[in-house]
Amino acid sequence: MPTNLSHPFALVFFLCIILGIGCWQKEYNHHQTHPFENDHSFHDHEGHDHSHDHSHDHNPEEHDFEEIVEELESKDRIIWQKPEKVLEMLGNLEGKTVADIGAGTGYFSFRMAHEAEKVIAVDIDPRFTKYIDSIKVQFPEVIQERIETRLADVDDPKINEGETDAIILVNTYSYIENRVKYFNNLKKSMNPGAKLLIVDYKKKRLPEGHGPPEEYRISADSVEHELEEAGYRLMETDDTTLDYQYIILVTNP
Repeated sequence: MPTNLSHPFALVFFLCIILGIGCWQKEYNHHQTHPFENDHSFHDHEGHDHSHDHSHDHNPEEHDFEEIVEELESKDRIIWQKPEKVLEMLGNLEGKTVADIGAGTGYFSFRMAHEAEKVIAVDIDPRFTKYIDSIKVQFPEVIQERIETRLADVDDPKINEGETDAIILVNTYSYIENRVKYFNNLKKSMNPGAKLLIVDYKKKRLPEGHGPPEEYRISADSVEHELEEAGYRLMETDDTTLDYQYIILVTNP
């Protein structure tokens, strides 16, 4: 119905509607971008939308989790962590089962699922396993079928005996207690010759916002020593590819 905007009441009413729509849009627009939206090498070019809606429910704990997700999915992570370079050290994953311990938002899990036969995304925080499950349904069915989430205990990743051909831990190693025992037990889940890849922060002065405080980090030398004590064979340590982190590759003899 036409509105006579020359009438004062009609003009005020019309402005209230416009402002109300603007406020509603601002409140509703909590759309976070999945890393593959910015990493074109992993886009699905068949029209699937890989974004994910993190609508607020005004729960402080949920709000904190969204901030964690935003940090883990930051656009600059692909620059400083170079996930493609990291995964190159594992070699060809075709036909293999890989476990991602401390998977978080699935930053590496989803990348590996484009090649591996199966990816087990392991985390001790149920919010992350639920997050990955909510993300994967937006991928092609073949990717969905390759990713399985598992909720782990702090001392047990819940991986079956002889189940994996490779395991990665990214930004996770330093948070594990009783590491020699943990990784010795982890060998049971690995087939002979299976690889274990550790990516963690260098024990030196780093720019603010990169990694935990220095006193909570573990040097590459200490990681090598602990893994050898746990029964692994050192294959390679790369301290130069990444600015803030080292990459250590060992194998289950």
